[in-house]
Formats: sequence, C-alpha cells, structure tokens
Amino acid sequence: MQRVVDYFVNRDFSNIVPGASVGAEIETSLVERQGGRPISLQTSQMIMQQLIDSGQWNLQESKGGLISALMDKQGNRICYELGRQNFEVVTVPSQVDSLLVKTRGLLGQLYLAAEKYGAEPFFGPVLHTEENLLIIPDARDATWLQVDGKRALEFLSRISAVQFTIAVEKNRAISCLNQLAGKLDIFLDYYPQHVNWLAYIAGSNAGYAHSRYGGPLYFESIADYARQLTGHGVITESVRPSLREPCTGNLRPLSEVVDLDIPMYLRSVWWHFRLKVYGDCLCIEVRPIGRRNDDQLEEQLDLVMSCFS
Repeated sequence: MQRVVDYFVNRDFSNIVPGASVGAEIETSLVERQGGRPISLQTSQMIMQQLIDSGQWNLQESKGGLISALMDKQGNRICYELGRQNFEVVTVPSQVDSLLVKTRGLLGQLYLAAEKYGAEPFFGPVLHTEENLLIIPDARDATWLQVDGKRALEFLSRISAVQFTIAVEKNRAISCLNQLAGKLDIFLDYYPQHVNWLAYIAGSNAGYAHSRYGGPLYFESIADYARQLTGHGVITESVRPSLREPCTGNLRPLSEVVDLDIPMYLRSVWWHFRLKVYGDCLCIEVRPIGRRNDDQLEEQLDLVMSCFS
C-alpha cells in the first residue's frame, strides 16, 4: 500500500493552480447516416486515414495492421475505445475557460472526416445493438480480454462517456473527492451505462469485487484512499497452458507484484471519481458522465467544476 501512497504524495505539486489544468476525454460512437447502424471497421479505418490525410493528425499507434491512435502537433489524441465505432478524443490540459472551445474544434475535425464516408455522431451514452463491436487496439485491452472474456467486454464496447480530469492541490484532493461523492445521484442521471458496467463486472471471468467499479465514495485521507484501492488485485497475464487452451489472465494480490505499473493499475480500478497523476499534477478524474449532445458539454463541465470551487 505504501508505494501507492508515495506515488500520490511524494511529489512536488506546489505549482498547481486550481482550475488551470483541465483535460477532457470525449467518446463518440459513429453510425451510418442512412439507417443508423454502427459503422464498419473498414469505414472507421478510412476515417482514421482521412484525419491523417488532412495534415492535422499523425499516426501514433497501429496494431495488427490497423490504425489505432492518432496525435496532433499539440498532443491531442484520437483513438478507439473498445468499439470499432467508438472514437475517443483526448485533449491536452487547458485552462477551464478554453477547454470546451478546443474540445469542440477537435470533435469537429472527427465529424468532418466521418461525413466524407457517410457517417455521423450518435449523441447518446448507449448504442443499442446486438452486433459484435469489440476491437482490441492496445496491449492493455488485450490483457483485459484475456482476463474478462469477450462476452463481458462487449457490454463496454457499446457505451460512450465524457470524462474530465482536473488538477487539484494535494491538501484539497480528498475534500474534492468527497464533494463529488455527494453529487453522485446527479452524475448517475447522466450515466445510464451504469447498467452496462454492472453487467461487465458480474459477467467477467476475473471474479472482480463489486466495488472495483464505482467503488467507495468517501475517504478520510489519501492513505485511506490507497488502503481501500489496494484491496483490489492486479490484472496480470498468464502463460497459455497449452495450444489447445485459451490464454487467461490472473488477478494477483498487490503484495505479490514486485514491479507494479502504478498508472496501469490505477486505470484498472474503475471508481467513479479517482486520483491520477499526470506529469507534475495530482488530478481527479471524474468518470460517470454519459455522452450527450455537444451543447451539453458546458453543463456537464460546470457540474464537475462546482465541486472544486
């Protein structure tokens, strides 16, 4: 537990200015303009290539011959989020007052590329379809596929969320987490995919504790936060027993993992409000916000920032 506490507290966060560093992750499902079906993998790849051809985006990652992530000159990213139709726009940190202007500009570039191939954004948190949308764009998702099984992960391939990550002073981190917790009911009104997450946890082969998603809400200190966090096992890969048997993953107690990748571990415990470290900033990631029309992004951000004032 102590190494996780140290990760959060043994850093120089003295330069943090509240509200001066806010990032956004906006997931958007793209569907066919005619008929509303999720776009095909081929179409999603053509959209990725169109963004590269525009001269504004460069290839950042590819996997299995597929374009999986792009980055622009400012460091903003576009990548897949589990579903072949689900594009995630990840912004670099910005001043809160300018964040949404930049975010809408990036989304506009995605929509323009999609339009060229007869696709448009679906402004909703859950895409209701029986199609298998799952795509595994990176090593993290490949490991989770081994651990969870395909059927469980499919619940998450149909959902789109909005997440904001806000820099916070170390001595205010816990009080801000607790303020967010006090507004959970409001957040969940934006978050019907809560049901998909519950189905994922219940259906996973990993045997996750129920509190790995959503988690505890109130904490006394960063040490208390770390204590409750580190009760969850570390997702690791295991060796395939034989060529005839599927490769499965393991959940190992944190005490048994010597070389712990702490950032990856933090990403694998899906609490509604969770501490992160980005560069020289201690941050809180606010997760339970369902994707809606772009016009509602301002209302969603205002709700989040009201807990940091």
